Amino acid sequence: MGDSIHKLFAKSLVAFLIVSLLIGCALLSSGCATPAAPVQTPPDSHIEGTLNKSSHTPALYAVFDDKSGSVNSARITPIQEQDLMTLIDILRQTGGELAFGLIGESSDRPLLRLRIPVPPTPPVKHDAQNPFKRAEQDSAFQDEMNDYNSRREQWEKDVKGRINAFMEAARPRLQQPAREKATDITSALLRAELFLNEPNEAWPAETANHKFIILNSDGIATTNRKPIEIRSGARLLLVNGSGSLGTTGALHPLQFESKQAAFDFIAATELGRNR
Repeated sequence: MGDSIHKLFAKSLVAFLIVSLLIGCALLSSGCATPAAPVQTPPDSHIEGTLNKSSHTPALYAVFDDKSGSVNSARITPIQEQDLMTLIDILRQTGGELAFGLIGESSDRPLLRLRIPVPPTPPVKHDAQNPFKRAEQDSAFQDEMNDYNSRREQWEKDVKGRINAFMEAARPRLQQPAREKATDITSALLRAELFLNEPNEAWPAETANHKFIILNSDGIATTNRKPIEIRSGARLLLVNGSGSLGTTGALHPLQFESKQAAFDFIAATELGRNR
């Protein structure tokens, strides 16, 4: 009888030890395992819609067409309406101002000027992951779009009127024949610099790096005045098919064989830089 009790106790003790050992191993394995990474809800993704915020900077252009008799032998095509419209199309995207005058006309004659305000910036659409938040964003975006469309419509109407008035005033100068006796390059540069050096209140300070003087000329002055130093920081572009620098050589202009090449350069500089 006693032996049976001892054997039963021994078996129970062994069973207890085995169960304890298994439980200990299970707990140890659970503690050593690499914890699963917590599931994280991705942050709201900000996706721009088809309308992107413009990052262009307003630009200033001073354009002069040489109306002296010497241009006939320098392979120069007179500035035409479509040439001015090329620059105007750029200004419609960036905002800025165009000043137009003639080389050979009286230096006290005001430049024709076209100011185009910076176009309204379209809103940016954001898409949240949360459907409730996304619904709120969609509603706010629609309100912003309605406001933008209203401002854009008014901007288009205003700009169209400005362009029509400018082109009407420019046509007589564009149609003027090249028969002036004097080629006063210095006078043109002085007029350009006066325009380009106006106080920053007229345009934001960033415009300082986006100024251009375009001379459609052989650069050969028939006056005894020396070209002035360009203090506005503007790039000087000289357009003629003869490769002539004339008196502008000391100013190291960028030379172009054709107007189209010069305007393509401006478009790439002012529009392509932000693409």
